[in-house]
Amino acid sequence: MAFDKRKALQSALTFTQQGKWDKAIAEYQSILKADPHDLTVCNNLGDLYARAGRAAEAIEQYLKLGELYRADGLSVKAIAVYKKIIKLDPGRTQALLACADLYEEQGLTGEAKLQLASVAEQYAKTGDTPKLIGVYQRLAGLDPANHGLLTKLADLLVKEGRREEAATQYELAAQAAEAAGQAAESRRLLAKVRQLAPDSPQANLAMGEQLVREGKHAEAVDALLKATAGDAVSARAWRLLGEAYVGLGQSSEAITALEQAVELGVPEADVRRPMAKALLLEGRTEEGITLCQQLAEEALARHDPQEAIATCRDLLTVAPDLAPIHAYLVRLLQDLGREEEARAASLALAAAHEACRETEAALHVYHQLLERDPSDAEARARLEALEREAAAAPTPAELRLAEPAPTEPAPAQPAPAQLVPEEPPALELSRERARGPGDGTGLETGGVGLGAPSAPVYELDESGEVAAIRLPAGQPQGAGPEDIAGLTVPGIELPAEEGREDLSELAAAGEDEAPQEVAEQFAEAEVYLKYGLIEKARERFLEVVRLAPEHLGTHRHLKALYLEQQEVEQACGEILAIARILLARGLEAAAQREIQEGLRLAPDQPELRHFLAELSAAGPVLERPAWADSAPADA
Repeated sequence: MAFDKRKALQSALTFTQQGKWDKAIAEYQSILKADPHDLTVCNNLGDLYARAGRAAEAIEQYLKLGELYRADGLSVKAIAVYKKIIKLDPGRTQALLACADLYEEQGLTGEAKLQLASVAEQYAKTGDTPKLIGVYQRLAGLDPANHGLLTKLADLLVKEGRREEAATQYELAAQAAEAAGQAAESRRLLAKVRQLAPDSPQANLAMGEQLVREGKHAEAVDALLKATAGDAVSARAWRLLGEAYVGLGQSSEAITALEQAVELGVPEADVRRPMAKALLLEGRTEEGITLCQQLAEEALARHDPQEAIATCRDLLTVAPDLAPIHAYLVRLLQDLGREEEARAASLALAAAHEACRETEAALHVYHQLLERDPSDAEARARLEALEREAAAAPTPAELRLAEPAPTEPAPAQPAPAQLVPEEPPALELSRERARGPGDGTGLETGGVGLGAPSAPVYELDESGEVAAIRLPAGQPQGAGPEDIAGLTVPGIELPAEEGREDLSELAAAGEDEAPQEVAEQFAEAEVYLKYGLIEKARERFLEVVRLAPEHLGTHRHLKALYLEQQEVEQACGEILAIARILLARGLEAAAQREIQEGLRLAPDQPELRHFLAELSAAGPVLERPAWADSAPADA
């Protein structure tokens, strides 16, 4: 006789309603015998087992049902069934793992981790370490940033004697701790790595990298030397070793390591900042300055002025008295419109000049600060103190009078008076990468760099004219004004508000304007200016303007002379000439600032007002570079 499934289902339902569990179970079992894949009957049978208090049989039935649901792709129903099992037996790892698998398949990582954590707890209770390791490995895959979890996994691997695997997990845990800002914990975990694998290049590299970040350079060198010994082709290890050597001030070793890193494939851009610091420490100052300028200019080209500023400040940590970098930083901050920072950088520039005994240059910086802000108490105090020191110091003439009289008879004709100038101050670094002929340093043409020869002695006749130039022993001698063209006796120019300019003024004079004569006249003018011979200096500067009307530095000198003598109209004429030169070079904002300065001196000066009106009519003029607005307000 054929099985009547409909009648059996009706009987099972009736027995269930009557609470006759055993008879209802028997009916459902007979139905499943005829149709094992009836999922509803499977579920009802499991529920009846649970009601009847037969938990083991209920769990067995639910496990079968869960597999059927998973086979049919019914994940949500399968999870519901496995949760019934967990309710009956919270420690049933088979159901917990099945739930974790299903949650992970659905992308519910948090739920999956909860199920796996319950499994781990069960394995820990039973002491089943191999299975516990497996669960932790799954958890680590779901939560790789959990350094506590990774540490537990590593501890378990050590317990099982799997040292290499443990070292790997400790290293991953250290990286996760470092990313979470827990440097001390990261260092502790890396120490465990080195205990397990003292010669491991990876472990020593990771430890060295962290120590470099923490500024512990001696310890970093020790770890990184082991890393490079174990893996001589690790470019990253060589780069970090170079940085660590820079931190210790060991410039030769730093340069060697950084060069090795580049040979092994590290991009030059990644090593140029530590290389620049190493070159400065090594005494290769011009190379270091050039590299600093390249880094800063590239950052500006990427519209990243903050990186350019950071580069300059970073190099000043190893060469705090290097005036060219201070001057470059001042100009950069002024271009960005960050005036308060530019003031602080100007004070640092002046301090660098003072540290190098470049009194005249320091005084010039303080004067320019006070021109911008007469209420700057700090600049005024330093200026007054420095002027008092300069006034109290004996002049070269006084020093010569104090020398013992010569034993030989004096010559019939009196010798020309000799004045020995102070050591010329260091020049600022060019923002436009102007280069002197063949020097490749990026410093202003005619500048006096580090290691310059001893200063020449200028001999003046009775009228105050330059009569002869006497060089120290071992240097070519000159005897008249015609030899002055070969000298480099510039005045220091603090970066003004005009923006980025070409500091190579002699090159800007023009090839058709007798550059040799321009150089001679300009150098003579600065000599006269140094000794306070204002009128003679002005004559020479005016001659330079006649020969080279676009010579910006000369116009600036004349402007300063006129302002000092309160000749406002002539000063305004020089301001107008400066503005026109700047405009011709494409520096509209700098030209506008120059004109505004003139109008503060003479608000009704018609030519200045007309020039400013022309600038405004040509279009909006930005006071700052277009990308400067996005720069942070502080360094």
